Amino acid sequence: MNIFSAIGHYVIKLFSIIGTVIMAIPKIPRLIRNFDSSEIKQHLDSENIKENISKIREEAALDERISKIRGSETSRHYDSSDDDDSGFIMIGGGFSAEEKERTVLILQILSALFIVLSILSIFNFISAIIYIPIGIVIVGYIIYLLYNKIKLMYKSDFNAYRDFF
Repeated sequence: MNIFSAIGHYVIKLFSIIGTVIMAIPKIPRLIRNFDSSEIKQHLDSENIKENISKIREEAALDERISKIRGSETSRHYDSSDDDDSGFIMIGGGFSAEEKERTVLILQILSALFIVLSILSIFNFISAIIYIPIGIVIVGYIIYLLYNKIKLMYKSDFNAYRDFF
């Protein structure tokens, strides 16, 4: 019985800390307005910071790297424009617009199905025995579509699609 009272004590302390933080949130704008930034400005030496940044730039040779990257981008752009006279570069490769739209639609339907399935499982309309295998299949198919199709179709926008689905 002693262990339960100790756990209860720590749970009450946790809720007390959370409540204190929640009650302090409305006071943050006032604290920011009354904050004196002149003290920080006195401690910071702008000349010293500029010197440190210059040293870091020289040690890392950032200017040379940036010029190399810009040079390689322009050469790639000119190389790809030689193949195509229309003035634009196809990002998606050999996929048709219909195939891209169908793949995104399937991802949207699978995501909605997983959400509905999760809600049904939360309210005990379906059992965990049914939810777990179907959920694993749906999530597995979503991951397969993302990494094997969407990554090829939308190379530059892949991170956005990955985060969305």
